[in-house]
Order: sequence, then structure tokens, then C-alpha cells
Amino acid sequence: AQSMATRNYAPLQAATGTPAVRLTWVALKLDPELCPEAVAARGGGLAGAQRCVVRAADQLASRLTGASFRATVLTEQELTGALATSSCANPMAITQAGRSASTGRRTEETARTWRCDDRRHTTYWIGRWPQLGGSGAASLPQFVALLTSLPALATNFSLTMAPAERQSVTLTGHVRVTGRSDEELVAARRELERTARGVRTGLVRLDREQVPGLLASLPLGGTR
Repeated sequence: AQSMATRNYAPLQAATGTPAVRLTWVALKLDPELCPEAVAARGGGLAGAQRCVVRAADQLASRLTGASFRATVLTEQELTGALATSSCANPMAITQAGRSASTGRRTEETARTWRCDDRRHTTYWIGRWPQLGGSGAASLPQFVALLTSLPALATNFSLTMAPAERQSVTLTGHVRVTGRSDEELVAARRELERTARGVRTGLVRLDREQVPGLLASLPLGGTR
């Protein structure tokens, strides 16, 4: 059953397209093989790699703060909480699982969905991007806002940036919608697909690859 707050907010969300809550995480992933000198300069091995990650995270947080964002480096406990929030885990189910002696499986993957407790997810890969930032075209923030302002329990947009040849950068995007039931999820999928077609965006539903899709949509810095 939906809460009173959810029922009251639904008409406002439908009219304005404004999500009740919007959270943003930035995940950094370090490949020690790409920066052996930096790792060695900080002691080498696992400890040196960890110091490199911490330094990079502090530098990024400082740059974001300088750009008028409020950014903090998460602790281990806060990171665990961020992953739980991003995966839309049900807090009540987590509490009950912690109290129960049962070790039964709480997740299930089908061709089009991944389920954890009573939350169902479908992830898409962005196979074709629309024109962004040009004359009369939407900006990337506007595009993200459009795809994440759907009438769903939650919508997740992940953008992974990775180094490429000739000092260029590759971009990979995933969109995940979440519902409390199969019917709610199907409705959210249809709305997402309709919205994407309206801005000439090609979404590829990751049939039979929903678990890798879920991992790609979490703040983990990509799956590779």
C-alpha cells in the first residue's frame, strides 16, 4: 500500500515532473596499472593505491566545492548507505532480514527485471544519444532531468566516464526504473520509453543482463 505522503505527492509530480528527492553521487575508480608512479610514490601496493584514491577524492570534492556544489567524501558507512539507497532497497525488509535467522534468497532475476524483496527494477543502456548542448538542443542536465522525472518509485541515471585513446573520454549511460509491483514497473518502463523516443534517444533494454545493468547503474565507477 502507498503511504499518505506518496498519494498526496503523486498529483503534484504528474503536473510538474518534479521528483520528490534527487540525490547525486560521484564515484571514482582507480586502476593502479595506469598510474604506477603515483602508487609507488605513496608507498606502493594496496596502501599506496588507497592513498591515491583518497587524494583524488579530496581533490574532486575541492573542485566541486569551488564550482558552488556541496560535496563531501563518504565514509565506509555512508558509502554502504549510498549503495542501499541507490539500489532502492526496502529499509523494512533490511531490518527484518537482520532480525531473522532465515537465509533464504531475497533477489530474483528474470529476462526483463531484477527484484529485491518487493522492489522491481529494469535497466536500459543508452545506445543512441540525442544532440546535446547545440543551438536549440537540451543540455545534459536537462536531458538527465527529463529521464529521471517519471512517475515511478525511483529512477536512476548513471553516467560513466572512462579514458580513451588520444586523451579522449568515452561516455556510457544507463537508466534504471523501479516499481513496487510488476504493474507499476511496466507502466514506468512504457513512460520512460515514450519519453526517450520523444527526444530521439535510443534505449536498449538489457534483457537477460539485468544484474550487470543494475551494477552499472550503482555508484561504483562502472563495472570494469
